[in-house]
Amino acid sequence: MQESLNKIIAMFKSFRIDPRLILAYTAQNCIGQKLSILAGNELGCMESVDRIFFKTFGCFIDGNKIKPEVSTIKGLYQLQNNDKFRQVKNPSMGTIIISPTVGKNIGHIGLVTSNNLIISNNSFNGRLDTKYTIDSWKEYYKDTKGLNVYYFDMI
Repeated sequence: MQESLNKIIAMFKSFRIDPRLILAYTAQNCIGQKLSILAGNELGCMESVDRIFFKTFGCFIDGNKIKPEVSTIKGLYQLQNNDKFRQVKNPSMGTIIISPTVGKNIGHIGLVTSNNLIISNNSFNGRLDTKYTIDSWKEYYKDTKGLNVYYFDMI
């Protein structure tokens, strides 16, 4: 499964196409859609991002083709332990932003697109929207909720 992801990423790179941009464009085309099937509206963010990844590359973030992840805790683990991603300090278009859940303090995940907007699952209606910018995400999830904020790019 990881092998097929490697082939897809290599193909994009052979055409000098940054896979992060393809991921961001796919996310932009999903705005307004409800992608979460397994998790409820307020818990559908990880599943939604994983399904965007599947639409883009034909597999989920962890390389499988069977089932998306629904937990931001497990999603962080997948990103940290996948050699196709690296943690970065400065997000850009196509960066995955994640503030994982800690205990009962619910986290969130999204994708950075143009103008520092973040596409993520809306907890009220389950549809993808651009409620946050990078700054408003950090203000809410880091400053208000006390959660860590991580950024991951595909390599």
